[in-house]
Amino acid sequence: MKSFERVLLLAVALGVLVFDVWTVRSSGDRWNFGKKQNDYYNLLIAGWRDGELAMKAEVPAALLNLPDPYDPSQRPAGLALHDASLYRGKYYLYFGVAPVVVLMLPFRLLTGIDLPLAVAEIVFVYGAFLASAAVWLRMRRKYFPDAGAAVSVLCVLALGLAGLGPVLLRRPQMWELPIGAGYCFAMLALLVVFESLHSARRRAAWFAAAGLFLGLAIASRPTYLVATPLLLTPLAWWWREQERVPGREVLAAALPLAAIGALMALHNFLRFGDPLQFGQAYQLSLDYESRMPHFRPGYAAFNAWRYFFSAARWSEYFPFISPAVLPEKPAGFGGHDDVYGVLTNLPLAWFALAAPFAAWGRTREERGRLLAWLGAVAALFFAMAGVLLCYFGSLARYELDFAPALILLACIGVLVGERAAKNLSRSPRAAVRTVWIGAALASAGFAVLFSLQL
Repeated sequence: MKSFERVLLLAVALGVLVFDVWTVRSSGDRWNFGKKQNDYYNLLIAGWRDGELAMKAEVPAALLNLPDPYDPSQRPAGLALHDASLYRGKYYLYFGVAPVVVLMLPFRLLTGIDLPLAVAEIVFVYGAFLASAAVWLRMRRKYFPDAGAAVSVLCVLALGLAGLGPVLLRRPQMWELPIGAGYCFAMLALLVVFESLHSARRRAAWFAAAGLFLGLAIASRPTYLVATPLLLTPLAWWWREQERVPGREVLAAALPLAAIGALMALHNFLRFGDPLQFGQAYQLSLDYESRMPHFRPGYAAFNAWRYFFSAARWSEYFPFISPAVLPEKPAGFGGHDDVYGVLTNLPLAWFALAAPFAAWGRTREERGRLLAWLGAVAALFFAMAGVLLCYFGSLARYELDFAPALILLACIGVLVGERAAKNLSRSPRAAVRTVWIGAALASAGFAVLFSLQL
């Protein structure tokens, strides 16, 4: 990589950071750095420091005296902490605690002050971008060394913006933090899976890191449990190559995964008396959570249209876009907000279809390693998208569960297109490059408008 290209990539990375920080700062929430923070995660830390697993927040007697406090029709507005879990007179956090354990609690212990929730959001979202950019650049250097600087710069820009990180940062509140943390740990898992596939001597160590990061993603957002198959494609490749079960690698990844799973189960048991209960049954939301059908295959068609094909409409008001008009919702379907289809509004995403052709013309070993890693990325995308398609709500922040993996595959597809264009004559080559450059810029630009519209 030339020095000029490094400078451009550094400029892009700094530009994404500036935009991310500006997005959070312009959301209207004060940071109050150095002062006591009253968000749910810092209240949880305060509870832990008092020897409790519950948040340090007083539960009103009026709430406890209700015949059924979980029934929103009986609960006056503003009486309870919204989306907290109430159990035996205490408030608990339903959302994953990995962001607290990994970042917010250590910060509190080291500095003596609370970390503002918005700052934690930036750390995880920007960290996820850096991880996705790192693995893409690593893959580009190894398999597409002749790719030009324009490819690198525009694809890294797309990973920072079209991955929809700024959309999550537009509202840095309690719902967004576990999603951002899960996004970060999932991208780190893909990075170390790539390293494990290309490191013979330290393969087990890298794969152990993959198990650790995937476990932390699950501990941030339990739906990442369905993404564990991303570890299977490397294992399948090693099994085929060695003609034996890769026992060391299986054990290396399984140990951290099992340890984190056991700690999550113990945490749930100590809070709710059930290792599989995260607190959703006791969640104080706008719905009667324990009676809601949260997952149904019948929601899939509606959600597929919203998440992938709903086109933005032009608006006369800044930032000049608005969501598509909603068709009739399926029976039992719950909440929704402004969602834009990634395939319709982020044209770069279509390049993901070309990603498998990255293995074309390689040696058997190169093809196997590359396809194993691409399989891991695809497994993450399909698993997380599949869960959301069956969920009873469709929200903009949920797109961060699958869009980053899709855009990562798309940026690999761009490399395929650029390689193919070199074998064409001048005019077709220029046309191909115009298409991917336009798609990358249009997708990054739309992602910015998306975040501004929210």
